[in-house]
Amino acid sequence: IMYFMIGYNSDPDRFFILYAIVLLAIFASESTGYIISAAAGDNRAVAFALAPVATIPLMLFAGLLLNLDSTPPYFIWLENISYLRWAFEAAMINEWRSDILVTTNCTAQLCFFNGTTVLESFSFDTSTDTIGIN
Repeated sequence: IMYFMIGYNSDPDRFFILYAIVLLAIFASESTGYIISAAAGDNRAVAFALAPVATIPLMLFAGLLLNLDSTPPYFIWLENISYLRWAFEAAMINEWRSDILVTTNCTAQLCFFNGTTVLESFSFDTSTDTIGIN
């Protein structure tokens, strides 16, 4: 219900693609939790200490908090292994690909006229279909 209340694209294909993206991100998050739990063993204090160390860098380099072009070269590997980055990029491409925005008298510092400019502002590669969404 929230998907349609927010005003996302009303195409059912895009809704189910986003649903699948979120589901896969949940599975990856659960797997990270299992890895941390297995590494900590029976010691809960170690697990609580390892969880932020493992997840905060993945969140930081997902593309929402830090633009992908702003990532220092020595942290590119974190950007590439972040399942949150790939889920965020897939969700953004799913929502914004081939959308035309109606903006007439834009006086803001940054104006978006179509979905491609939105994706390029996040430094997502729109030239190729890298994640399998047509």
